[in-house]
Amino acid sequence: MGNKKEDKLKYIDFEKEFEGIMESSCSSWKKSGDGWLSQKELEKLQQHPKHQARKEQFKRERKELEKYIIENQEKSKELKETMDGKIEFYKYGKGGEVLHRGILCPSKIIDVVVGNVRRGRLLKEYKDNVDYIYAFDKNNKLCKVETKEEPKYTEYIIYEGEVEIGLTYDADENLLKVSECKKKNGRLIKYLQGYSISEKGTFEIMDSEKYDYSQNGKVFIEQESMTLDFYEYRQLEVLLNQEGYGTKYYTADIIGEQVWGMPFEGKFDRKVNFFSEKENRKNLNRMKKIYR
Repeated sequence: MGNKKEDKLKYIDFEKEFEGIMESSCSSWKKSGDGWLSQKELEKLQQHPKHQARKEQFKRERKELEKYIIENQEKSKELKETMDGKIEFYKYGKGGEVLHRGILCPSKIIDVVVGNVRRGRLLKEYKDNVDYIYAFDKNNKLCKVETKEEPKYTEYIIYEGEVEIGLTYDADENLLKVSECKKKNGRLIKYLQGYSISEKGTFEIMDSEKYDYSQNGKVFIEQESMTLDFYEYRQLEVLLNQEGYGTKYYTADIIGEQVWGMPFEGKFDRKVNFFSEKENRKNLNRMKKIYR
Protein backbone atom coordinates (compact mmCIF):
# COMPACT_ATOMS: atom_id res chain seq x y z
CA MET A 1 0.00 0.00 0.00
CA GLY A 2 1.31 3.43 -0.86
CA ASN A 3 1.84 6.15 1.71
CA LYS A 4 -1.09 8.62 1.49
CA LYS A 5 1.16 11.65 1.78
CA GLU A 6 3.52 10.35 -0.91
CA ASP A 7 0.58 9.48 -3.20
CA LYS A 8 -0.81 12.98 -2.79
CA LEU A 9 2.52 14.46 -3.87
CA LYS A 10 3.10 11.96 -6.65
CA TYR A 11 -0.31 11.98 -8.32
CA ILE A 12 -2.39 14.98 -9.28
CA ASP A 13 -5.90 15.47 -7.90
CA PHE A 14 -8.02 15.03 -11.02
CA GLU A 15 -11.27 15.96 -9.26
CA LYS A 16 -9.73 19.28 -8.28
CA GLU A 17 -8.40 19.84 -11.79
CA PHE A 18 -11.80 19.29 -13.39
CA GLU A 19 -13.56 21.41 -10.76
CA GLY A 20 -11.11 24.21 -11.51
CA ILE A 21 -11.79 24.02 -15.23
CA MET A 22 -15.54 24.13 -14.71
CA GLU A 23 -15.16 27.21 -12.51
CA SER A 24 -12.59 28.75 -14.90
CA SER A 25 -10.25 29.13 -11.93
CA CYS A 26 -7.98 26.12 -12.20
CA SER A 27 -4.69 27.38 -10.78
CA SER A 28 -2.56 24.60 -12.25
CA TRP A 29 -4.04 24.65 -15.77
CA LYS A 30 -2.03 27.63 -17.02
CA LYS A 31 -2.48 28.70 -20.60
CA SER A 32 -1.61 31.60 -22.84
CA GLY A 33 -4.10 33.58 -24.90
CA ASP A 34 -4.35 30.97 -27.65
CA GLY A 35 -5.15 28.19 -25.17
CA TRP A 36 -1.65 26.71 -24.88
CA LEU A 37 1.51 27.42 -22.93
CA SER A 38 3.97 29.64 -24.73
CA GLN A 39 7.36 28.19 -25.69
CA LYS A 40 8.99 30.31 -22.97
CA GLU A 41 6.58 29.02 -20.31
CA LEU A 42 7.07 25.46 -21.53
CA GLU A 43 10.87 25.68 -21.35
CA LYS A 44 10.66 27.13 -17.85
CA LEU A 45 8.45 24.25 -16.68
CA GLN A 46 10.83 21.74 -18.21
CA GLN A 47 13.53 22.96 -15.80
CA HIS A 48 11.39 21.98 -12.80
CA PRO A 49 13.39 19.63 -10.50
CA LYS A 50 10.64 16.98 -10.55
CA HIS A 51 10.53 17.00 -14.35
CA GLN A 52 14.31 16.69 -14.55
CA ALA A 53 14.33 13.91 -11.92
CA ARG A 54 11.73 11.90 -13.87
CA LYS A 55 13.69 12.42 -17.07
CA GLU A 56 16.98 11.22 -15.53
CA GLN A 57 15.28 8.18 -14.00
CA PHE A 58 13.79 7.34 -17.38
CA LYS A 59 17.24 7.58 -18.97
CA ARG A 60 18.53 5.07 -16.41
CA GLU A 61 15.67 2.71 -17.23
CA ARG A 62 16.47 3.09 -20.92
CA LYS A 63 20.09 2.22 -20.26
CA GLU A 64 19.04 -0.91 -18.34
CA LEU A 65 16.84 -2.04 -21.24
CA GLU A 66 19.66 -1.38 -23.72
CA LYS A 67 21.67 -4.20 -22.11
CA TYR A 68 19.42 -6.63 -23.97
CA ILE A 69 20.57 -5.15 -27.28
CA ILE A 70 24.19 -6.15 -26.67
CA GLU A 71 23.23 -9.59 -25.36
CA ASN A 72 20.81 -10.51 -28.16
CA GLN A 73 21.79 -8.77 -31.40
CA GLU A 74 23.16 -11.98 -32.92
CA LYS A 75 20.78 -14.47 -31.29
CA SER A 76 17.90 -14.64 -33.75
CA LYS A 77 18.72 -18.15 -35.04
CA GLU A 78 19.40 -19.49 -31.54
CA LEU A 79 16.12 -18.09 -30.20
CA LYS A 80 14.18 -19.47 -33.18
CA GLU A 81 15.50 -22.96 -32.53
CA THR A 82 14.76 -22.74 -28.81
CA MET A 83 11.25 -21.29 -29.15
CA ASP A 84 10.18 -23.55 -32.01
CA GLY A 85 10.97 -26.51 -29.77
CA LYS A 86 8.57 -25.20 -27.10
CA ILE A 87 5.53 -24.55 -29.28
CA GLU A 88 2.43 -26.54 -28.34
CA PHE A 89 -0.35 -24.66 -30.13
CA TYR A 90 -1.15 -21.51 -32.12
CA LYS A 91 -3.69 -18.72 -32.10
CA TYR A 92 -4.11 -15.94 -34.65
CA GLY A 93 -4.79 -12.22 -34.65
CA LYS A 94 -6.63 -9.98 -37.07
CA GLY A 95 -6.21 -6.20 -36.88
CA GLY A 96 -4.31 -4.15 -34.30
CA GLU A 97 -1.39 -3.66 -36.69
CA VAL A 98 -0.22 -0.40 -35.07
CA LEU A 99 0.02 -2.03 -31.63
CA HIS A 100 2.80 -4.14 -30.20
CA ARG A 101 1.48 -7.74 -30.68
CA GLY A 102 -1.95 -6.54 -31.82
CA ILE A 103 -4.77 -8.01 -29.71
CA LEU A 104 -2.17 -9.36 -27.24
CA CYS A 105 -0.52 -5.96 -26.66
CA PRO A 106 0.64 -5.87 -23.00
CA SER A 107 -0.68 -2.31 -22.49
CA LYS A 108 -4.01 -2.16 -20.71
CA ILE A 109 -4.95 1.30 -21.92
CA ILE A 110 -3.11 2.38 -25.09
CA ASP A 111 -6.06 1.70 -27.42
CA VAL A 112 -8.48 3.25 -24.91
CA VAL A 113 -6.76 6.63 -24.58
CA VAL A 114 -5.42 6.95 -28.15
CA GLY A 115 -8.00 7.72 -30.82
CA ASN A 116 -8.61 5.51 -33.87
CA VAL A 117 -6.57 2.61 -32.45
CA ARG A 118 -8.12 -0.85 -32.26
CA ARG A 119 -6.63 -4.02 -30.79
CA GLY A 120 -8.20 -6.29 -33.36
CA ARG A 121 -9.52 -9.74 -32.48
CA LEU A 122 -8.20 -13.19 -31.57
CA LEU A 123 -8.89 -16.18 -33.85
CA LYS A 124 -8.53 -19.85 -32.93
CA GLU A 125 -8.26 -21.01 -36.54
CA TYR A 126 -5.91 -19.90 -39.27
CA LYS A 127 -7.29 -17.77 -42.12
CA ASP A 128 -5.49 -16.35 -45.14
CA ASN A 129 -6.04 -12.76 -43.98
CA VAL A 130 -4.64 -13.03 -40.43
CA ASP A 131 -2.14 -10.37 -39.37
CA TYR A 132 -0.47 -12.14 -36.44
CA ILE A 133 0.51 -15.73 -35.68
CA TYR A 134 0.84 -16.39 -31.93
CA ALA A 135 2.71 -19.45 -30.63
CA PHE A 136 2.19 -20.75 -27.08
CA ASP A 137 4.11 -23.27 -24.96
CA LYS A 138 2.72 -26.10 -22.79
CA ASN A 139 2.13 -23.64 -19.93
CA ASN A 140 -0.11 -21.47 -22.15
CA LYS A 141 2.56 -18.77 -22.24
CA LEU A 142 3.12 -16.74 -25.38
CA CYS A 143 6.60 -17.57 -26.68
CA LYS A 144 6.64 -16.32 -30.29
CA VAL A 145 4.80 -13.72 -32.40
CA GLU A 146 5.05 -13.47 -36.18
CA THR A 147 3.53 -10.97 -38.57
CA LYS A 148 2.13 -12.40 -41.79
CA GLU A 149 2.16 -9.25 -43.94
CA GLU A 150 5.03 -6.91 -44.78
CA PRO A 151 7.05 -5.69 -43.05
CA LYS A 152 7.53 -9.15 -41.56
CA TYR A 153 9.06 -9.56 -38.13
CA THR A 154 9.33 -12.18 -35.42
CA GLU A 155 9.27 -11.61 -31.67
CA TYR A 156 10.59 -14.12 -29.15
CA ILE A 157 9.38 -13.86 -25.55
CA ILE A 158 11.57 -14.95 -22.64
CA TYR A 159 10.28 -15.32 -19.06
CA GLU A 160 12.28 -14.69 -15.90
CA GLY A 161 9.84 -15.17 -13.03
CA GLU A 162 7.29 -12.35 -13.33
CA VAL A 163 9.49 -10.48 -15.84
CA GLU A 164 8.84 -10.95 -19.56
CA ILE A 165 11.39 -9.88 -22.19
CA GLY A 166 10.34 -9.51 -25.84
CA LEU A 167 13.00 -9.48 -28.59
CA THR A 168 11.81 -8.49 -32.06
CA TYR A 169 13.81 -9.20 -35.24
CA ASP A 170 13.17 -8.31 -38.87
CA ALA A 171 13.34 -10.74 -41.82
CA ASP A 172 17.12 -10.18 -42.04
CA GLU A 173 17.56 -11.12 -38.36
CA ASN A 174 18.32 -7.56 -37.23
CA LEU A 175 17.13 -6.72 -33.72
CA LEU A 176 14.44 -4.03 -34.02
CA LYS A 177 12.81 -3.71 -30.64
CA VAL A 178 13.11 -4.80 -27.01
CA SER A 179 10.19 -4.85 -24.59
CA GLU A 180 9.96 -5.63 -20.89
CA CYS A 181 6.86 -6.39 -18.84
CA LYS A 182 7.00 -6.70 -15.08
CA LYS A 183 4.23 -8.14 -12.95
CA LYS A 184 3.71 -8.35 -9.20
CA ASN A 185 1.40 -11.08 -7.92
CA GLY A 186 0.09 -11.41 -11.46
CA ARG A 187 -0.73 -7.71 -11.94
CA LEU A 188 1.07 -5.67 -14.59
CA ILE A 189 3.20 -2.97 -12.91
CA LYS A 190 5.58 -1.92 -15.71
CA TYR A 191 5.65 -2.10 -19.51
CA LEU A 192 8.66 -0.73 -21.39
CA GLN A 193 9.52 -0.83 -25.08
CA GLY A 194 12.56 0.56 -26.84
CA TYR A 195 12.97 0.71 -30.60
CA SER A 196 14.72 2.53 -33.47
CA ILE A 197 18.05 1.03 -32.42
CA SER A 198 21.01 3.19 -33.45
CA GLU A 199 24.41 2.04 -34.70
CA LYS A 200 25.71 2.72 -31.18
CA GLY A 201 23.32 0.13 -29.76
CA THR A 202 20.96 2.61 -28.09
CA PHE A 203 17.24 3.26 -28.38
CA GLU A 204 16.26 6.44 -30.18
CA ILE A 205 12.66 6.00 -28.98
CA MET A 206 11.39 4.52 -25.72
CA ASP A 207 7.93 4.36 -24.14
CA SER A 208 6.78 3.13 -20.76
CA GLU A 209 3.71 2.57 -18.61
CA LYS A 210 3.84 2.11 -14.83
CA TYR A 211 0.82 0.87 -12.89
CA ASP A 212 0.13 1.62 -9.22
CA TYR A 213 -2.69 -0.26 -7.46
CA SER A 214 -2.11 1.35 -4.04
CA GLN A 215 -5.68 2.60 -3.64
CA ASN A 216 -8.75 0.36 -3.70
CA GLY A 217 -11.01 0.96 -6.67
CA LYS A 218 -8.39 2.93 -8.61
CA VAL A 219 -5.30 2.38 -10.72
CA PHE A 220 -2.79 5.18 -11.24
CA ILE A 221 -0.78 4.95 -14.45
CA GLU A 222 2.28 6.94 -15.44
CA GLN A 223 3.05 7.09 -19.16
CA GLU A 224 6.46 8.25 -20.34
CA SER A 225 8.01 8.70 -23.77
CA MET A 226 11.46 9.80 -24.89
CA THR A 227 12.64 10.54 -28.43
CA LEU A 228 16.39 11.24 -28.40
CA ASP A 229 16.44 13.82 -25.59
CA PHE A 230 12.81 15.02 -25.69
CA TYR A 231 10.83 13.70 -22.72
CA GLU A 232 7.07 13.58 -22.12
CA TYR A 233 5.16 12.52 -19.01
CA ARG A 234 1.45 11.81 -18.49
CA GLN A 235 -0.71 10.55 -15.65
CA LEU A 236 -3.93 8.57 -15.74
CA GLU A 237 -6.37 7.72 -13.00
CA VAL A 238 -8.56 4.70 -13.80
CA LEU A 239 -11.71 3.91 -11.81
CA LEU A 240 -12.51 0.20 -11.39
CA ASN A 241 -15.64 -1.75 -10.56
CA GLN A 242 -15.66 -4.66 -8.09
CA GLU A 243 -14.61 -7.16 -10.76
CA GLY A 244 -11.53 -5.09 -11.67
CA TYR A 245 -12.85 -3.68 -14.96
CA GLY A 246 -12.13 -0.07 -15.88
CA THR A 247 -15.22 2.14 -15.95
CA LYS A 248 -13.76 5.57 -16.73
CA TYR A 249 -10.46 7.41 -16.62
CA TYR A 250 -8.89 10.84 -16.27
CA THR A 251 -5.66 11.83 -17.96
CA ALA A 252 -3.40 14.85 -18.34
CA ASP A 253 0.09 15.76 -19.51
CA ILE A 254 2.30 17.02 -16.70
CA ILE A 255 5.56 18.93 -16.52
CA GLY A 256 7.01 18.96 -13.00
CA GLU A 257 3.90 19.50 -10.89
CA GLN A 258 2.15 21.50 -13.60
CA VAL A 259 -0.77 20.25 -15.68
CA TRP A 260 -0.47 21.62 -19.20
CA GLY A 261 -3.12 21.37 -21.86
CA MET A 262 -6.66 20.30 -21.03
CA PRO A 263 -7.15 17.30 -18.69
CA PHE A 264 -9.38 14.71 -20.32
CA GLU A 265 -12.12 12.44 -18.99
CA GLY A 266 -13.05 9.32 -20.93
CA LYS A 267 -14.93 6.04 -20.71
CA PHE A 268 -13.90 2.50 -21.63
CA ASP A 269 -15.45 1.33 -24.89
CA ARG A 270 -14.29 -2.25 -24.31
CA LYS A 271 -13.83 -4.53 -21.30
CA VAL A 272 -10.41 -3.98 -19.72
CA ASN A 273 -9.58 -5.98 -16.60
CA PHE A 274 -6.75 -4.83 -14.32
CA PHE A 275 -6.78 -7.78 -11.91
CA SER A 276 -4.52 -10.82 -12.12
CA GLU A 277 -5.72 -14.14 -13.55
CA LYS A 278 -5.74 -15.58 -10.02
CA GLU A 279 -7.93 -12.74 -8.72
CA ASN A 280 -10.31 -13.14 -11.67
CA ARG A 281 -10.66 -16.88 -11.00
CA LYS A 282 -11.55 -16.13 -7.37
CA ASN A 283 -14.14 -13.55 -8.45
CA LEU A 284 -15.62 -16.01 -10.96
CA ASN A 285 -15.88 -18.75 -8.31
CA ARG A 286 -17.45 -16.29 -5.87
CA MET A 287 -20.09 -15.25 -8.42
CA LYS A 288 -20.86 -18.90 -9.22
CA LYS A 289 -21.52 -19.59 -5.54
CA ILE A 290 -23.80 -16.55 -5.27
CA TYR A 291 -25.93 -17.51 -8.28
CA ARG A 292 -25.84 -21.28 -7.74
